[in-house]
Amino acid sequence: MISVALCTYNGEKYLPEQLESILQQSVSVNELVVCDDGSKDDTLGILERFADKVPFPVRVFQNTTNLGSTKNFEKCLTLCQGDILFLCDQDDRWRADKVEKQVRYLTNTLTWTPCFRTPRSLTTFHNLLSPRSGSK
Repeated sequence: MISVALCTYNGEKYLPEQLESILQQSVSVNELVVCDDGSKDDTLGILERFADKVPFPVRVFQNTTNLGSTKNFEKCLTLCQGDILFLCDQDDRWRADKVEKQVRYLTNTLTWTPCFRTPRSLTTFHNLLSPRSGSK
């Protein structure tokens, strides 16, 4: 199961584009879990309208107090039900094959490794005992 953990805070400017890029993935996600950190704009309305049109569940949690980015993501990750988790910022825009390529990589790798996408590079941390390192 593939989960997307999305944290929001006053994200109405960029959020629709990011949500559309999640919907247009070549391999569909199974759930979108959103933790909103107290938005005062139309972020929650955008999420509600998006949830009404997608084939996967969108679960939105509103924080009663502002947690800040790190704690908000920690909370969001604990609420995801998938065994493959994607972290997502509200102002991202994913390539249509992002989920497909990363799931394929994880599926073809015997040891699980976390993958993080930064704006300029893909950084992957490999387990030292990975079969590709020549050790067993």
